Amino acid sequence: GGGGLCVGANADVSLSNSILWNNSSVSGDGEEIFLGAVSDTGSGLIVKHTTVKGGLSPVFVQAGNHLTWGGGNLDSDPRLVGIHGRLAADSPCLDAGNSGALPLDHLDLDGDGELTELQPFDRDGRRRLIDGDGNGSLLVDMGAYELQVCQPDLGFGGPGDLRLSVCGEALDTAGSGA
Repeated sequence: GGGGLCVGANADVSLSNSILWNNSSVSGDGEEIFLGAVSDTGSGLIVKHTTVKGGLSPVFVQAGNHLTWGGGNLDSDPRLVGIHGRLAADSPCLDAGNSGALPLDHLDLDGDGELTELQPFDRDGRRRLIDGDGNGSLLVDMGAYELQVCQPDLGFGGPGDLRLSVCGEALDTAGSGA
């Protein structure tokens, strides 16, 4: 069971800022989440600020295991686009995560020497905290990718030196990556 997440073997798991959508299990139990196994009676799962298709309906909890369904969970189409499942501009998952649940930057991914700050990048290596819904708050999006809301930047360094970038990526004159 558990096409999206399967927890067993006396494990304690906390799931935050995630999207479990359109998964299926071989057994048919717990299409999105399966908690526990026949011989397992001590597993626990906390789910917060996560989008789960069907809410609690596709969640299977084996007797003797414990599920905590925390705040901020959604049962709304996350509006995923592309093969990697990035959020569309009208996704309900924009700025709907819990920024405090981000892991710490123990590996100093941004090279600033600060190891106790929140992890600064998404799966693509782009800034993680962005005001995706335009309300002035920097909150994390649900899922692995942060919607990058940015404006084109036109640079002019003198005659013959015109540069255009979008979201920090340089474009050539044909509009494709340089």
